[in-house]
Amino acid sequence: MRMLRPVQPRVKLDPRALAAGAWTWARRSPLTATYLLVLVVVAVLLALLPDRVAEKVVFHASTNLKGLRDTPLFVLVTSAFVLWGGLTGLLLLPVVAVVMSAVERWLGKLATVLVFALGHVGATLGLAVILASGISHRAIDPEVATVHDVGVSYGLLAMAGILTARVPLRWRGWYAGAIGVPPLGAFALSRDPTDLGHVLAALIGLALAVLLLRAVAFAGAARGRPGGQDIPDRPLVKKSR
Repeated sequence: MRMLRPVQPRVKLDPRALAAGAWTWARRSPLTATYLLVLVVVAVLLALLPDRVAEKVVFHASTNLKGLRDTPLFVLVTSAFVLWGGLTGLLLLPVVAVVMSAVERWLGKLATVLVFALGHVGATLGLAVILASGISHRAIDPEVATVHDVGVSYGLLAMAGILTARVPLRWRGWYAGAIGVPPLGAFALSRDPTDLGHVLAALIGLALAVLLLRAVAFAGAARGRPGGQDIPDRPLVKKSR
């Protein structure tokens, strides 16, 4: 006698419910939602361009040594809106959404932009100094000055790094290791300049977390209360109306 298997209920996706949930999330994280939208639009436009034209656009937006020498402000800004790998770079957007929205809801829009900028610009300029020094000492191939270097990874790692300050104390070391060790291991294996930039960006984010923890501890001490172990969930920076 055969045993009848119970019928498994089918999961039905309600498009209206999904749209409502996405809209609620976007209203709570407007900066993140806007940034993701711009990234998608730019990626699609580049995909629609002829390969040769798209290649030139990415090259002129790259924060390589040539771009930083010729148009530093332009490449520092535009490179943050061009995904590495074209449409395949869209696979990184869920990670950006989670990390950036967490920082935005915690610290506010202005602080999120500042953290992203410090990671993106700081890692880019730090890497440029290292590469320029290596080229001048003939330790690095001069062709590295013209390689493509665009994407969101530097800013993303900095934002992920500062979230260390929000992790409970007992897990903080593990989280910091998860942020810093993979980029360091990747660079040790590949010796790729971009991976070195990832290491710098992670260090910037972790350094910002340490500064934030010390600032909270100092503020707590000034008010006669112990602080610095765990940071409350409420935003530390008041959001503008």
